[in-house]
Amino acid sequence: MATKKTKRAPGKTAAQSDAYDSALKEFGKASKLLQKGDYATAREAFLAIAAGSPEERELAQRAGAYATICENRLAPAAGEPSTADDWYYLGVMNSNRRNHDEAIRCLGNALKQDPTSPKYLFARASAFSMQGNAQLAVADLRQAVLGDPAIRFQAVNDSDFEPIRDDAGFIDLIEPTPAEG
Repeated sequence: MATKKTKRAPGKTAAQSDAYDSALKEFGKASKLLQKGDYATAREAFLAIAAGSPEERELAQRAGAYATICENRLAPAAGEPSTADDWYYLGVMNSNRRNHDEAIRCLGNALKQDPTSPKYLFARASAFSMQGNAQLAVADLRQAVLGDPAIRFQAVNDSDFEPIRDDAGFIDLIEPTPAEG
C-alpha cells in the first residue's frame, strides 16, 4: 500500500508523525529547562517548537504560551527599575523613608550596573551610616572620594553621617593628614 505524498493529507503521514514525535521530545526538553530556571534557553526552544510545528496547532499554541511564561520570568518584576539611575532614585527614596535595608539593596543594584559611580557609592555609604555600619559606610565613602574628591566635603556636612562621625575611619577619611591628601 502506497502512502500519499501530498502536503496536506487528511490523515497524518509517517513523516508528519515523526515530526510530531520529534516536536514532543523537544517540548519535553524545553519543559525541563523551564523547570531548572534556564528561562532564556527554554524560551528559545519553545519559540522554535511553535515556529516549526504550524500544522500542530495545539502544540504550537502551548509552546507559544510557555515561551511567554519564560519571557515574563526574564523580565524585571513590575515596578522594578531597570536603569542604574532608577535604582539610585529608588534607593534614595527608601533611605529618606528610613528603610535602610531596602535602600542598600537598591543602591547595590545601581552599583552592579555602574560599580564606580561616586554618586551611588556616596548614597550607599550614607545608608550604611544611618544603619550604624561604620565599616561599610567608610569603605563605600572611600571609593566615592577616589572617584570624586569633592565628596569628602559633602560628607563632612551631611547629617546622614552623624551615626559614624566619631569613627576613626570616618575621621581619617574626612580629615586627611597632609601626606594623604
